[in-house]
Amino acid sequence: LDHLSVAENVALPLTVSGRPIDAGELVELLAWVGLKAQADALPPQLSGGERQRAALARAVIQSPDILLADEPTGNLDWEMSLRLLKLLVEFNRMGKTVMIAT
Repeated sequence: LDHLSVAENVALPLTVSGRPIDAGELVELLAWVGLKAQADALPPQLSGGERQRAALARAVIQSPDILLADEPTGNLDWEMSLRLLKLLVEFNRMGKTVMIAT
């Protein structure tokens, strides 16, 4: 949502579900996807890759059992693509199902 900051966008699933937001966990998740410095930025100020990483953070914030990722590395550079794929593998090691469409 363009009128919410990156942090607010990522935390939105928690807000909607009525779950409390742990600020420390939110900052850790933003750092995990490389967006800690952009926490207060609005989506129009982000690149396509940064928006994609924010969407990933929003998707995993509630630790879903199944994660569907449609071309998760499409707008990312090589280094960030590898980092993101490693994060998805780690998510899978936590017992979560990860499906990636390419």
